[in-house]
Amino acid sequence: TSKPTPTSASQCTPSSNPEFEAIRKATPTNTLNNPKITNSWIRTRGPMWVQNQSLEAPKQNCAVCGNAQMAITVEKTKFTLGHLYNMLRTRMGMIDPSIDNLSGAYFGSLEDNDEHLIGKLLIDCPKMQNGVHLSIEDQMQDFDFSLIVSFDSLDEEKAPEGYVLTNAHAVEKSKEEQKRASVKRALEDAERAKAAKKARVVHELV
Repeated sequence: TSKPTPTSASQCTPSSNPEFEAIRKATPTNTLNNPKITNSWIRTRGPMWVQNQSLEAPKQNCAVCGNAQMAITVEKTKFTLGHLYNMLRTRMGMIDPSIDNLSGAYFGSLEDNDEHLIGKLLIDCPKMQNGVHLSIEDQMQDFDFSLIVSFDSLDEEKAPEGYVLTNAHAVEKSKEEQKRASVKRALEDAERAKAAKKARVVHELV
């Protein structure tokens, strides 16, 4: 049988009922230097029901569990190779990223490069050009993906970190949607022009 939840410290303590554990919690009051201290109780043991749940299928538009490509546009006058390594760690969650330029230059991990190359503008690094494909790999996590790099002049307010990182699949999808929307607008304009021309002809006949 389950034991009743205690309502006060006098009814149950960790020593008398190991199913519950008392913690000291500071409750804010009107004075910062004199908070009200209360006892809170959390359940640490006891029967728990765990419902079976199937794992979600890999998403093809995800760089982690699928085969999606990522695309990055960097500020060509400020973004360095070191900034790229930092982005891979902070934004992509990599521990020890390794960079391989598929155009013919292997950079490896951060420790494989000297300070001069790390501080060099990415656009000036060997075999770097607009639209280059980089193979990114983190062997510590068995995580790899492809990164498409573009160089441009970015607005500091919109890209304060000096880059814009996107999913290449999402970019292509957006371009396709824009193209379809453009075709739709053109057809609608043609229909309106045709209707206006027909109206003018009818007016002239009348």
